[in-house]
Amino acid sequence: MHPTNHAVEPWPLPWARHHYGEDNPVGAEVPVVHLGVDAALRAQSSGERVYSIRSLEALSSRVSELTQLQHLMLAAETAPELPAEICGLKHLQKLIVRGSGLTQLPEQLGLLRQLSVLDASECRLQRLPRSIGALDALRTLILEENRLQKLPEELGALEELRELDLAENVISHLPVAQGNFPRLRRLVLSSNPLEYLPSKLTELPVLQQFSISHCGRLPPSRLHSITAALVHLLSLEVDGLDFGPAALTLPPRLQHLRWCDAPRQRSKIEPHPELRELILRGHGQQKCPEWLKELPRLRLLDLGRNQIKQWSLGSSALPNLKSLSLSGNEFRTMPYMEIPLQTLDLYGNSLEQLPLAAIPSSLEVLNASYNDIRAISGTLSTGNALRELNLRDNHLRQLSLSGLHLQRLDLSGNPLKQIDLDSNSGHLKELRLNRTYVDDALIHRVLAESPSITRLEIRNTPAAAQGPTLAAVYPEVAILYR
Repeated sequence: MHPTNHAVEPWPLPWARHHYGEDNPVGAEVPVVHLGVDAALRAQSSGERVYSIRSLEALSSRVSELTQLQHLMLAAETAPELPAEICGLKHLQKLIVRGSGLTQLPEQLGLLRQLSVLDASECRLQRLPRSIGALDALRTLILEENRLQKLPEELGALEELRELDLAENVISHLPVAQGNFPRLRRLVLSSNPLEYLPSKLTELPVLQQFSISHCGRLPPSRLHSITAALVHLLSLEVDGLDFGPAALTLPPRLQHLRWCDAPRQRSKIEPHPELRELILRGHGQQKCPEWLKELPRLRLLDLGRNQIKQWSLGSSALPNLKSLSLSGNEFRTMPYMEIPLQTLDLYGNSLEQLPLAAIPSSLEVLNASYNDIRAISGTLSTGNALRELNLRDNHLRQLSLSGLHLQRLDLSGNPLKQIDLDSNSGHLKELRLNRTYVDDALIHRVLAESPSITRLEIRNTPAAAQGPTLAAVYPEVAILYR
């Protein structure tokens, strides 16, 4: 029995969470001072110009006296509401109250005419003040994980808005004015009980990133018409949605599609020449879909958590593919392919052997952890690019690697007693041997053979008992033994 899901999503999304806008006017030149309001006031009275504070104490109404304040971040569970005096900070550009326990925002919020970033996510907000529409400079509005049921029509007046995140609320309908944002690039509506999407969404002129995952009440016909009409869209996330039996037609410029955990198995996508990244985890696929061959520019493919047993697309299919995840499937043998692949994830399959000759010479990272590997056979091709190998939690008792120039090697969780890494001398930098049977004598030999090692992990091993001694003998190596 192998785990079929990663603790951490293996393939990153094309945008960073809570980046607060790529052209945010508050930059690195405004340092965050870890002061409470009273300490900041004392600093200001001493002649210092306090631009930014992170309040680590109960928020004082005296915050309005910080006349130069541009950035205010509140600690978690600070207060159920903000003092109205905050709305008098005429220079405030960033207000971050994420996880602060707020139940409402001040009615005078619209007085913050310089505010460009408002993050009130993970609070308990049930409504927004109508004055929010007066925030002329607002570019980033993050309201995920609240209790919002409806949005004020005034929200549509935010013509400078670039990013709007409303995920994980209880919104069932969007106001018609939701389509009035002329500069909106990123819109997140995921995990809401939405029953309808206004047609004006298709009129957003520069929308590039749209996430509507887990909005299961939307009818398939409406999903098809809206997503296909977003002609400027570059990235689309539709996890958990049912588009019906018809093949999904993608927007013409789309490059990234994430569609995980579809309720209808064997979902299909129409041929699309521009698609670069495709994530289809948890679709119940028993074989690699043949229509994948019709995506000629695909560079990243994630077919994790399906029931695929073999690579059936041919050794030269998808010639531009660089990253492939087949984690959590049912592979018993190493897939063979002749494409310039750089990253291959086989986590949580049932591989019994790892034939090195089957590894593409271009491959740089191989994750074969949580399999049934008992032996490694053959040699890699000359000039191979493999730099990182993860063999955690297999059944290897001894290991001899030749022809490799690894920089990182993880052998944790194997019943290892013998290791021969002579061929890696001068290259290996990180070695993980946690939960193995290696003793201190073997560690001495490994460090002598691979003097380039700078980090060694030997937690829960016989060698761990000699950890302090090893650390004293090899001070240039970071040895983690407890």
